[in-house]
Amino acid sequence: MANQMSLDTAKQILGATSALAAVEDFTEAIRLNPDYADAYRARAQEWLYLHEWDKAKADFTAARNLGVDIVAFFHRMYEDVEDFESDYNVQIPKDLAELLTRP
Repeated sequence: MANQMSLDTAKQILGATSALAAVEDFTEAIRLNPDYADAYRARAQEWLYLHEWDKAKADFTAARNLGVDIVAFFHRMYEDVEDFESDYNVQIPKDLAELLTRP
């Protein structure tokens, strides 16, 4: 059991490290081209994995304002918000969940 817990912890750390590296890359892409909608969308996705809800909402909103259908994007990966929450054992704040939900 201890080995499994260590493996799970290692996977979480690796995932967070990868997500943070991706955030840095997307941040640089946005710095170089502030109208790069897909960079905002991709960085928002990484913020979701890191549970940085306000940052995810800000980037999803920026991507949407630049023409990305963020709801369609999110639903290509997840059935719905509850599916994401179940997969990652989290509760997305209501305002962010509404942003990612089909009307």
